[in-house]
Order: sequence, then C-alpha cells, then structure tokens
Amino acid sequence: MLPKKDENPRLDVLSLFQQNQEQLIHFHRLATVGQLAAGAAHEINNPLTIISLNIQLLERMISRDMDAAGFTARLAILAGQRKRISKITHEILELAQPGESDFQPAAVRQIADRVLTVIRDRSSFQNIFLYNRIPNDLPLSFVDTMQIEQVLMNLLINAGHALPGGGKITLSAKASQKMVLLRVTDNGEGITPENKKRIFEPFFTTKTKGKGSGLGMAICNSIIEHNGGEIDARSVPGVGTSFIISLPLDKGGQLQKVKERIEGISDDLAFSLPKKSRILVIDDEKLLNDMIQEDLREAGYEVDGAYDGLEGIAKLGFKRYHLILLDIRMPRKNGMEVLDFIREHCPEIQVVIMTALATQPDVEQKIRNGAVACLKKPFRLEDLQETIRKALSSTEIEENQN
Repeated sequence: MLPKKDENPRLDVLSLFQQNQEQLIHFHRLATVGQLAAGAAHEINNPLTIISLNIQLLERMISRDMDAAGFTARLAILAGQRKRISKITHEILELAQPGESDFQPAAVRQIADRVLTVIRDRSSFQNIFLYNRIPNDLPLSFVDTMQIEQVLMNLLINAGHALPGGGKITLSAKASQKMVLLRVTDNGEGITPENKKRIFEPFFTTKTKGKGSGLGMAICNSIIEHNGGEIDARSVPGVGTSFIISLPLDKGGQLQKVKERIEGISDDLAFSLPKKSRILVIDDEKLLNDMIQEDLREAGYEVDGAYDGLEGIAKLGFKRYHLILLDIRMPRKNGMEVLDFIREHCPEIQVVIMTALATQPDVEQKIRNGAVACLKKPFRLEDLQETIRKALSSTEIEENQN
C-alpha cells in the first residue's frame, strides 16, 4: 500500500530518532548530576570546615572577655552562614548519595498526623484547610518514617505555595496487594504540561530567584525511590494538583535491621594519654591541616603535617606515629591508597579518616578497609579530640618508644 500524499515515512523515522536522542541526552545529564554534586560538596566543605574551626577557636579566645559583645554578635552571623552553607551541601549530598534508611513498620496515618501538626502552625497556612482522609485501619508500610515525613512536609509546603489566596489540601490513601498509595491533593494553580515533565529534575524550579533551590522535588523523588516506592504528579492548570506516592507494604516477616552503635569507651571512663603520642595529619588543604596541628599541639600531642598522600607515606619512613588523621581526596596518592599502604606496612598505626563525603555505607566501608573511625567534615574540635582519645586508648602505647 502506497503512503498518502501527506504522509512521509522518512520524516516519521527522523522524528523518532530525534526524540530518542533528546531522551538519551536528558538521561545522561541526570546521571552526571550526582557526580557534579558530590564534587561541589567536597569543594565547599573544606573551606566550611576552616570557617567552623575558626569560629570555635575564636569562641575560646573571647570567652574570658566580658566586653566582647561585638565579637560575639559577629560570631553569631558567621555561625548562621555556616549553617546555611551546611544545609545546601546536605541537600546536594542527600540527592547525590542517599544515606542508609532505617526501615521499620509504619502507619501512614500517624506519619501524616505528625506532619500536619507541624504545618498547621505556619502562618502561611492560616487560610488553607487541611484534611486528613487517610483511614486508621490502613495496612502498615515498611519505610523510613523520618524520610517520608520529610517528603510529606515538602509536598505540603509546595501545595501551600500553589494556594496564595487560600484553598484546601487533602491527604488520602488506599492499599493494594503490594503497596500503600498515598495522595496529596490541592485545588491550587496547577502545573503546566511543560513544567510537569521536568518537575523531578534537580535544580528545576518555577519560583523566583532566591526563593527555592530546585532540589526539593528531586530529593523527594530520590527518597521515595530509596524507600522502594514511586512518586508521580497529576495536574490540571487552574484546577489543582495531586501527588501520588506508592510505598511498600510491611510484610510482617521482614527482618528489621537492629543497629547497635557501640561506643568503644563510655563517656565517663577516665584515662590518661601517653605524653609522647605522635600524630600525623595528612590533608592537602593547608589551612585546615595547620589548624588541626595547632589544636592537637595545644592538647599535648606531638604533631606533624603532610600535604598530600605521597608526602605522608614518605614521613612514615622517618618517624613512628601512633595515629594518622587522613583525608581521602588528595593529589599524587589519595587517602585510600595511603590507607592500603599503612595497613600493609604499618598495621599498628591507628587511622582516622576525615572526609566531606561520608554516608553511613561509606563509613562502614572505610572501617572495613582498616580505619578505626571516620569524621565527616565539618566537625567540631571536641569531636576530633574525643575520636583521637578513643582511637589511642584501643591500643597500648609504650611511653619510652623513640
């Protein structure tokens, strides 16, 4: 059968090819977001750690000065900015590297009740009616309750933004054989078809500049996937929007992971450290390295610094160290290569990892590779000192060693 005059098979094939190419480019762009976000977070967290440590040192310096109100006020500003930057990096890392979830049986109705209790107190919801239509006898789901609360909170806040003049938001749910289907519906402005296609993309936002990072919905999507579910949006411009979240049912026979975090030494255990405890700090961020050395010397340790992995390995040939503080991302030799060298040639040395990109699985992997602990940047000096004390207390150190 010959094609009609207005039909062109070659154009149809070309159009399909272009669509596939656009989809491939789109998926590739999303796939690289995680890598870019992780790198950006690493670069931000090093100066953030320096800021954090400076704040702590300045607090110590002015603690004896009763007339230092002006300094204290400026410290408060610095601390506020540090928290702001930390929140941004946390969101980026949460999107790029979701942490390990604490799955447990949970009642979706109770999760919604807790979130609604918080959201009703917001002044922006004074003219918005909130309805919880989730049945009390709904089967339990098997999720991380804190993460699902975060998703619900984000969806409700976004729904509130779609109701600038007031309106209503309804939560409802039902169960299928495998999933609990949770729905958040508003009668607000709705989402255009063009924006709906991109709603879960990282950094996509329709809000004015400075009003949103564009990470909220992407994080929601990542969290729901991490919990074994799916999230979808249905919307009609001028009528309203519904977000439908599917969450896995609790099977009852699933084994819950019981995690007991064992402290190596209880907080009230007093012990003295050998006066000749020697520490090597290996970190390519010079300001950070020097500040850590300064603090450890003040605490009574003998401290040296190395500013890349190769220099750190070289120093091991000239002096015996009891503990090494080790960064992961460094030039010439990275931290994991240095850790492998230490475990093979100097297994008696305790190693504490310092990193800006530590999720719980990362921490566990580094400990399996031979580290005794992992500090996530930015950290407090008190946490650093406590980690070192516990690491050194786990092995006997002869005071008379050269």
